[in-house]
Amino acid sequence: MKLEIKKENIPSFKTYLEALGKLGDEMLISFENEGILMRIDYAGSVVGRLILNKDYFSVFEGEDKYVVFLRDILSYLKKVKDELIITDENNILNIKSGKSVFKTPLIAELKNYPKLPELTFDGKVTVTADDYNDMISTLGTVKPNVIKLERNNSKFMVKTQSNQREVISEITATEVNSVNDYVFIDFSYLEMFNIKGVYKINLFFKKDIPMIANIEDTNSKIELLIAPRVGEEF
Repeated sequence: MKLEIKKENIPSFKTYLEALGKLGDEMLISFENEGILMRIDYAGSVVGRLILNKDYFSVFEGEDKYVVFLRDILSYLKKVKDELIITDENNILNIKSGKSVFKTPLIAELKNYPKLPELTFDGKVTVTADDYNDMISTLGTVKPNVIKLERNNSKFMVKTQSNQREVISEITATEVNSVNDYVFIDFSYLEMFNIKGVYKINLFFKKDIPMIANIEDTNSKIELLIAPRVGEEF
C-alpha cells in the first residue's frame, strides 16, 4: 500500500477522519475499484464511511483490506501539514510527513463487516454545517434521547420532547426537495456528525428506514448511516 494525499486535500482528510473517530477506534481500510473505503461500525446502529476516489491522491497504490487503530492515527495527524504519505510494511502502518514517520500496528484479524442495505429516498434536505450545528445546539437544550426530523411543505422541521419539555424548530435549509416525510433518530448519533467548516450536509430520511447524513465533494464522500427509532410518536 502507498497513498499520498494531495496537499490541498490534507485539511479535509484530517477533518473526515476526526469525524469517523467519534464513532470508535477500529477502522477498516478497503481498496475498491474506484478508490478507497474507510469504515467504522458503532453499536450495531451507526456506520460511518469515508469514500475517497483515486483522484483524491497524488499516489494511489494498493489492494486488499486492512484494519487500523484510528485513535493512534488521529493523535499524529494533528502535526501533519504539507505532506502525508501512508504505506505499510510487515503489518505496520507508516505515516510520513516531512522528516517524521509515525508507525502503528495493523490489526491482524479482520472482523466481519456486514453488507449495508441499498437505500432509496424520495428527496433530501441540505443544510450548511453551521446551521446543522445550530440545530444540534437548539435540540440539546432539553437533553433529548430521541428527535423527529420532518420535511413538511418544503420546510425542514425538528422536534423533541424530554421530561415534559419540548422543542419545535424550523431549521434553515439551502434545499428541501421531496414529498413530506419524517423519521425518529437517537439524538446522540446526530451529535457525532457536527463537522465544522464550509461544508453542506445532506440529510436523507424516510419513515422507519435508516437515515443517511453525508457530505459529498468531487472526489470524496463521508456519510453516517443511522438506524431509525421505529414505533416512536410525538
